Amino acid sequence: MRHLQLLLLLLCAASHTGALTHAADVGREVRVDRIEISGVTVLSATEVESTLELTVGEALDRQKIMKSFESLRTLYRNKGYESAVVKAQMSRIAGEAVLALSIDEGLPTRVAKITFQAGELRDDFDSDRWDQLIRDLDQKTREFELGVHELEKVSGINRLIKEMLAAEDYIGVRVDEQVTEESPPTVTGTVPAAGRWVGLRFRIFPGE
Repeated sequence: MRHLQLLLLLLCAASHTGALTHAADVGREVRVDRIEISGVTVLSATEVESTLELTVGEALDRQKIMKSFESLRTLYRNKGYESAVVKAQMSRIAGEAVLALSIDEGLPTRVAKITFQAGELRDDFDSDRWDQLIRDLDQKTREFELGVHELEKVSGINRLIKEMLAAEDYIGVRVDEQVTEESPPTVTGTVPAAGRWVGLRFRIFPGE
């Protein structure tokens, strides 16, 4: 699993660091006058802004910025963009202290295939019922193949399995999920760009 690289290029209060070179900033607390975000295409500005611990008017706080980066890392990973890179730079523009966040989202992780396997089946769960369940699941989850590996979509498949088994009067269903490394799929038409291809394997335990 690739992790989001956190590249913090914060300009400190000492001029020799190349950070805040304005003489008036040396030796005093620096407050953020403006926050600028660039490079975001797959998330809304509201989603990104909701991860920021630091707000305009606050003193520059490295801990809050690192927490913001961790929240951004989680947000992008859950959306399937695990190789995204975030850069932060503090500079003074027209007398204002500006914190600029630049995001290189990279290519997403995509789903090459989805498979379903039986765990421990009850004696009355015969092979014909299982085969029909697999066919139904294959059809209902086909739309997820080639798509971005998003946590919300994986959770949706998990819920679908449990709902379909609940309709068969099974309770206590357990689903174990496994992510496998895969090669780019061979399909008719254009294969979408991806930084990584994975397979989703769901092992199903029908319960009682």
